[in-house]
Amino acid sequence: TATTQAAVRPRSGTHLIPKRTTAPKPLPAQNSTPFQVGDPLTVRAFSFSDGTRYQTTTTCRRVGTHCYIFVEDEIWGSDRITEDGLNSLLVAFDASTPRDPGRGIFRILTDTFGPPPDVDGDPKIIIVVLDILDSITSGTFSGYFDTENQSPPVSREIVYIDANPVDIGGVLAKATLAHEFQHVIHWAADPDEEKWVDEGCSEYAELACGYKDTTETAGQGFLQVPNL
Repeated sequence: TATTQAAVRPRSGTHLIPKRTTAPKPLPAQNSTPFQVGDPLTVRAFSFSDGTRYQTTTTCRRVGTHCYIFVEDEIWGSDRITEDGLNSLLVAFDASTPRDPGRGIFRILTDTFGPPPDVDGDPKIIIVVLDILDSITSGTFSGYFDTENQSPPVSREIVYIDANPVDIGGVLAKATLAHEFQHVIHWAADPDEEKWVDEGCSEYAELACGYKDTTETAGQGFLQVPNL
């Protein structure tokens, strides 16, 4: 991936991943044991470079009210993963946003769009921080939601946030978290939704949390290619 955020404009990769259009039945007892800091988890990630899924190992680094934050083992200890960055991401999801200091991303978006799915019997969302494998032709990606994780053998709610070139403690990472969490909620309500509607709601989710730069250029970009 690129080395500086200024050189690229990372975007959501959700709609470039083949989507499951039927919601599976919840499996309340399958993964109901809560995670603790230090717990390992092998997750399935998506490579935008060749369009395949691969396995990567992660470790739980934060446990919040509404989420777990796992960090890819390969990037743990690098200068891109800081204590302040992880804490900032946790506070944004759980507790406070620029739009409402008393509500985090989780509460704002569930109040606005409805409840998320819960196929694992654990109401907390798994946030995986990793170095997303980008594509030379499609560009760089700040995050994504893969609907295949909602079905066996994974059956977990997982949102992926990039750590390179994205600064995990910065505004883009938090805006991406809001954007992708809306995709999670929307998929639970209407898994066969039109892309432009789902993307429009995710753009609004960023605004609802106070992260979106609502410039004329951003609006024009969405109208020109709403499915991306």
